[in-house]
Amino acid sequence: MEDSIREEELRLEVLHEEYESKIKTNKAEIEMEYKKHKKRMEKEENEVKDKVKKADLQIDEDKKAFEKEKRTFAMEKDEFNYQKEFLQEEKKGLEVIKERYSPQKFVDMKLKYEELKRIREVELKRFNEMKDNYANLKSRLPGSCAELEVVVAENESLKRENGEFANRLAQYPSVQEMERLRNDAIKVESLKDEIMSESKRRQEAEAKVDSINLGTRELEEARKVARTLTTLNDHLQDELEKINKMYQTSKHAKFQALCEIDKELETKNWNSHGNTLISLKKLVAYVRDYGAQNSNLYYSEKMLRCYFASMASANIIILQGLSGTGKSSLPRLLGEALNFKFELFPVQPSWRDNRELLGYDNDFTKRFKETEFTKFMYKISAPHYDSSVNLAVLDEMNLARVEYYFADFLAVLENDVSKWTIPLVSAYDEVESRIPKYLINKTSLKIKGNTWFVGTVNRDESTFGITNKVYDRAMVIDFNKREEAFEGKSVEQISMSFDELNQLFSDARVNPNNLMNERDKAKVKRIDDFLKERMSITFGNRIEKQIEAYVPVFVAAGGTKEEALDYLFAYKVLRQLEGRYEPYLKKSIKELKELINDEFSNKFSESIKLLSRKEEQLGG
Repeated sequence: MEDSIREEELRLEVLHEEYESKIKTNKAEIEMEYKKHKKRMEKEENEVKDKVKKADLQIDEDKKAFEKEKRTFAMEKDEFNYQKEFLQEEKKGLEVIKERYSPQKFVDMKLKYEELKRIREVELKRFNEMKDNYANLKSRLPGSCAELEVVVAENESLKRENGEFANRLAQYPSVQEMERLRNDAIKVESLKDEIMSESKRRQEAEAKVDSINLGTRELEEARKVARTLTTLNDHLQDELEKINKMYQTSKHAKFQALCEIDKELETKNWNSHGNTLISLKKLVAYVRDYGAQNSNLYYSEKMLRCYFASMASANIIILQGLSGTGKSSLPRLLGEALNFKFELFPVQPSWRDNRELLGYDNDFTKRFKETEFTKFMYKISAPHYDSSVNLAVLDEMNLARVEYYFADFLAVLENDVSKWTIPLVSAYDEVESRIPKYLINKTSLKIKGNTWFVGTVNRDESTFGITNKVYDRAMVIDFNKREEAFEGKSVEQISMSFDELNQLFSDARVNPNNLMNERDKAKVKRIDDFLKERMSITFGNRIEKQIEAYVPVFVAAGGTKEEALDYLFAYKVLRQLEGRYEPYLKKSIKELKELINDEFSNKFSESIKLLSRKEEQLGG
């Protein structure tokens, strides 16, 4: 016996040593992996720092070059302004000279000079002729007195003419003045050459100005490059900080936020729901009065009956209609009045798949990015919320395509409630203390039967249409007007648990007075047959099951079977007429209205109103 014990002890010691050896080996491998990871991170960090340092040096060099070019540009600009002022002064002087010695004036003066020259030659010729006559007369002077008097008279006449010619000759420039005019004309030609030279210099100066402007643009481009480099530097710094943060966060659990919720749930005190002992009819009246008294929210009894009957029929409820009619306020009111767990999630137009709704696994940080929706769904999956009624409201759910981002839930909710799980990640390795307690198989969210998904839907050009796949799986409540304000009764707030609400639904379904009898089913069957044969529309198995669950609760809440069937028929069946405009529908709709009125004695107001609207669209 002692030998056996000894052998067992030896075997245990060997196993212990093997265990210790494995631990050391694993520890060494982990430390080696950690060192490799650390070296890689340090290398990446050093590379980023080198890039940042190089970028800083490049920015400093560019900045110095820019300052140098800026000073050169300022000097060239001053030199250009000086030359510009000098040229402007010279231009003014040249303009005066040009005006004084213009080519036209020179031509006029030359013409006058030629004319005066011809006159002078004529006058000189006449003077020589007179001189010859005078010599002739003088030779004849010793003759008769009469001849002398004639000569004297002619002499006087010639003197007067000579005086007139002298006066006229005095009006014309002298030979010196004519010579000066010739010199001035030569100067004008010289000035013309100078003007052409100055014009050439001006063109060169303008070309230099263009070059300076080009330099200015290049400097502006350099400034832009410098700003870009500065932005790149800031971006690199941000990336470096992100890398450091990622390195730090890589030490945390994959589902860090969900683990924090676990800690919160452990420390929180939980109050159990009290027994309300209230009927569905009284429940409708209570919620209606509570909304009017405490929140200025006004809903009809029929609207509240539809809501509770919808909760009894499906876990997806669509509230559609005009903006401002109280769609999102109704589930909020139920949260306040009945202590339901309520949370609102605004849908974004950018949502394309379940990553935006549920979050995603980051391969780099090895962490899962949880959304507010995921955190809410995980929290209410804990046993602490088994007794609560949970409402997850997707506000304006058709801003994105519902069948894209909500596809996982549409598929899962078709199964038995025990199979309502939504996978978040595939299998992963993690120590037990860092795995969220309430994930199924460490990877999936558990959706419980006490959770309802409520979507508000607006119909305008900014939204997507709801597909048949979504409508078939959901219960629809139409908000087509705002209810009138009324004075509600003063009521004390109550708290209703999921078990109590579910019990009210169960009681309603077992009461024979609330159930559809064979006669009611036969009426529905006749309408169903007509729709199949004449309009290619069918109720379908899913709608038939919803009718069986909906009608008893609606009646127990104070309504009638006809009202319940009318509402379901209008918004679950006749909805399939949207977008259809076949010519034969006009006659079929008329016959369908007659059949409905015959079978249900004109009590299908919602359906008849919808069919009449369709008739108008078809030109009825």
